[in-house]
Amino acid sequence: MTAEEAFQRLAAQCARHEHCLSEVKEKLLRWGIENAATSDIAAQLEREGFVDENRYANAFAHDKFHYDHWGRMKIKAALIQKRISDSDIREALEKIDQEQYLSILTEVVQKKRCALYRSNSDIALDNDDKLDYTSRQKLARFAVSRGFEPDLVFRVLETLD
Repeated sequence: MTAEEAFQRLAAQCARHEHCLSEVKEKLLRWGIENAATSDIAAQLEREGFVDENRYANAFAHDKFHYDHWGRMKIKAALIQKRISDSDIREALEKIDQEQYLSILTEVVQKKRCALYRSNSDIALDNDDKLDYTSRQKLARFAVSRGFEPDLVFRVLETLD
């Protein structure tokens, strides 16, 4: 594949959905494009507006939050792994509405709580419908693994008691 063919192919892919520079460069290297040409193609895609790191970060954060119910910490880690700049990451995370964030966190914890209760009624709730220690820890670990901040998780868990 020539450099021009690779550019055309990537331009078409980037027109369909967002890609970041690291993804573009990885694809070019997999296609056997030389390192020097890879940088040139990536720069041209960026100049022509096919690739925009800020736009990518905003779309990624939006989709992972709304559709996959990821927390800010997990979104941030994924964007760092894709070599997105700190300023773009910060801007994307600031666009997540705090009220909606707490609502989704509460929903995630409540769904997991129901799953715990169904799978093992001995550990999920005691007689007063309060979370026991083991259930509380399982819910906290689950929510934190989804990328939600521990202080917010424990605040939500207190409202469930």
